[in-house]
This record gives sequence, structure tokens and C-alpha cells, in this order.
Amino acid sequence: MADDNSLLQPSLRAGQPKDAPYSITAGIWISFFGGIWGALAYTGLNSMRLRRLSRDLPYLAIAAGMYIALLLALAMTEPGRIAQAELADLFGEQRGLRFLLQFVGVLFVGFGYLLHKSDHRAAGLTGRDRPSAWRVGLIIVVISTVIHLVTLIPLFAPLSGAAE
Repeated sequence: MADDNSLLQPSLRAGQPKDAPYSITAGIWISFFGGIWGALAYTGLNSMRLRRLSRDLPYLAIAAGMYIALLLALAMTEPGRIAQAELADLFGEQRGLRFLLQFVGVLFVGFGYLLHKSDHRAAGLTGRDRPSAWRVGLIIVVISTVIHLVTLIPLFAPLSGAAE
């Protein structure tokens, strides 16, 4: 039988409780308007709030690498060009690629949710107030939009010129 003194030991760790993560709804909006870089920034900020950035950083780096590989595959391979043409036929010339990248961004918010699922649930169960993501979200969207413009225009502009 276990020692009765073990029942008196604290079951929670000492120290400051973790901050509540930003809401998933905020992450979906940020990723929809800010794309994948917005989704990764949102997940990174939640990792910082939850004091687990060093644990999540390899996953975020792998996700960023996968996104860069997707962009390069779309821009520089024949199947990627075919996929772009199909997207343009479905959604319009300018919207197809944008819709794909927004969709991938929302998927990456789901990935971030899976990383922090227990923390999101704990915040909901304990009734901790989630911080407002308006200011942070707007900053993320503006910065990620600039990053998209700087990276996507040079990468995909030669393709649109070659089609004429």
C-alpha cells in the first residue's frame, strides 16, 4: 500500500500558470488573410504564450519548409504549372493560387491546434480569458502579406508573362 504522505504531495507544478492561447477563430482569420506565414506566426505566438517555443520550433520549421517546397513545386515543375492552370480554370486567373495558399494556411492553423490541443482544452475548462488577437492579428496579416508579395511575385510573375 502506498505511503499516506504521498497523498499530501502537491499534484500541480509550482510557478506561474501558463497564459491562455489565442483562440482558434482568431487563427483561422489570421491564416485566411495572412496565408501560411500568418498561420505560422500565430502558432509561434501561441507557442511563446504557452512557454513551449523551443519544443514547437522544429515543427514550425518543418511546416515552413513544406510550404516553401510546395511553392517551388508549383512554380518550377510541369505538374505544378498544370495545377496552377487547373486552379485558374476553376477560380479565375488571379484567384486560383490565392485560394490554394489560403486553404493551406487554414490547414496549418489546424496543425497548430493539434500542437496545442491540451492547452486550448485546459484554457476552456478552467475558464481562462483568451487574449484579444485584433492588434497582433492585424500586424501579422500586414507583415505576412508583405512577405507573400516579396516572395510570390518574383516566383510566379515569369509564369504569367510566359503564358502570353
